[in-house]
Amino acid sequence: MFILSKEYLIENVIKHEENRIIAVMLNNIVFYKEVQIPKKRGVRTVYNLEKNSELYDMQKNLQKNFLSKIELPVCVKGFCKDTSYSDFLKEHTNKKYYMRMDIKDFFGSIKEEKIQESLQDIVKTQDAVEMIIKLCTYEGCLPQGAVTSPTLSNIVFRRIDQRILKYCQKFDIIYTRYADDLLFSSNKIDFKNNKWFYKKIKYILQENGFKSNYSKRHIEQDKICLGGFVVKEEINLSRNKLKNINKILYYFKDKSKDNKYCIDKDLLKDNYLDEINRMYITDNKGKRRWIRTIPELVNYLCGYRSFLIGIVNSNEDTNTKKMKNLKNKIKNIEKIVNHVTKM
Repeated sequence: MFILSKEYLIENVIKHEENRIIAVMLNNIVFYKEVQIPKKRGVRTVYNLEKNSELYDMQKNLQKNFLSKIELPVCVKGFCKDTSYSDFLKEHTNKKYYMRMDIKDFFGSIKEEKIQESLQDIVKTQDAVEMIIKLCTYEGCLPQGAVTSPTLSNIVFRRIDQRILKYCQKFDIIYTRYADDLLFSSNKIDFKNNKWFYKKIKYILQENGFKSNYSKRHIEQDKICLGGFVVKEEINLSRNKLKNINKILYYFKDKSKDNKYCIDKDLLKDNYLDEINRMYITDNKGKRRWIRTIPELVNYLCGYRSFLIGIVNSNEDTNTKKMKNLKNKIKNIEKIVNHVTKM
């Protein structure tokens, strides 16, 4: 898809009056809210776009009517239609050597100049390019909390992805990317003992204005653990991640019935959230996770359900003992959600 003129962009993509678009462009910072997110060392500042704002609606239309239609390399697995984190991982099963790289300040590294360069082949007039840039950037770079930032980051990274992919193909190395996470796997190249490969990818990133976060580089052999997933012969959840959901499943189980999973309805009459919190549920970083309301519990369970479905769908053989076990967990989670939401 191409944008041939500013008029087409306004009428068919953004779908707002030009005078309103210009007003928003000139004062776009007022639509963002600064949020401080705690990190292991200090805090990370994120600028979230107000969802009831004109700018949000304009970005949403840009995303739906144009940006989401731009073709991306096959290695891109994040922020794409019909892809998930498990898709990012599944091409790396049955590999011997693994390396994960992280890009430092990914969104903050994408400045107006990079967006300009990336759009010039598909947006044919400069005034249309400038309109997109002004609507989608915050103080000169991509804000992490904007609607269009994830897809624009993929568009900006397209040529880099293609270059890395082509380089990897020379050595039979598998490459996929999910946002700022780059994952490589091979049965031939030991990334620990062949440091030239890391240096080459680092060089490609630096040449294009990105920096590798060396402290988050992760090299493994035979398997790799990322985001609570374990990639080996198949994709599975890590023991720690399974431990959390197993605690909740066991809590709600009617213990008088040994085999069939049934909900102990008596538990729902009490203040069961306090008891669940006493089981010490943790997040991906091992920190304690508090569940204070029923909607929080439902969201938590549905999140696990999505994880499990992604794992089952990403494995070719879904009839193994492990996969059948995960399918049962999915059904049991659904039973709990159904009972809890009926209260």
